[in-house]
Formats: sequence, structure tokens, C-alpha cells
Amino acid sequence: MHALWQRAAREQARISGIGERQADQIVTLVVNHLTHLQEQAPWFAAEVRLREAAIDETLRHAVMGEDVPSKPAQQAWARYWTQRMSVAGQEPGEALRAHREAGGPLTSAWLQAWAAWAARR
Repeated sequence: MHALWQRAAREQARISGIGERQADQIVTLVVNHLTHLQEQAPWFAAEVRLREAAIDETLRHAVMGEDVPSKPAQQAWARYWTQRMSVAGQEPGEALRAHREAGGPLTSAWLQAWAAWAARR
């Protein structure tokens, strides 16, 4: 898994002309976004057509910077992920409290944006 992750980051750096650290951040964002969809959005696991479209749009948006129909959901995820990473270095109890305070509404906004996207498909 680690070798595959490193390969994805190297390829992202190569095609985007960015540093490997920034490329790794993009790969991390994409993998976590799709993992969270798998865990929290019932349609993602149940509907192959929607899952494939969500994966495609997430990759196109994050990797290539394309404007995609799921852009509101992509932006909501970016807000959630930025908040989550901002508390990552804090003490565990403090980070959990901060994540609960801001993370809940951000998670709801993200899931609502994806639900709206899925309803239009």
C-alpha cells in the first residue's frame, strides 16, 4: 500500500509540476475523501453508477483542477479536511473537542452537498 501511495504522489508531482509533499497532500485528500464517502454516504456503496461518477469527479477536481458538477461537495470536503488537519497537531482531547465543534457542521454540509449532487444524477 505504501509503495502504491508513493507512486501516486510521484505521478501527481510529475503531471502537475508540483513538489512531492504537495502531491502527497493531494493524494491524501483524495483517498480520505473517497474513504469517508464509502463510510458515510449510503449511495456510494449501493449505487455503482453514482460511486464511479463520484470517484471520477473527485479525481478530476483534485488532480487536474477541473470544474466538475460535484464542485460544491468538493469544496465542502476541502473545508472539512482543512479544519481536520488544522487540529491534527493538538493534544488529543483538545483536537477532539475542536473537531466536534467545527467538524459536525462541516461534515453535514459535505454530505448534504453530495446528496444534492446524487439527486441530480
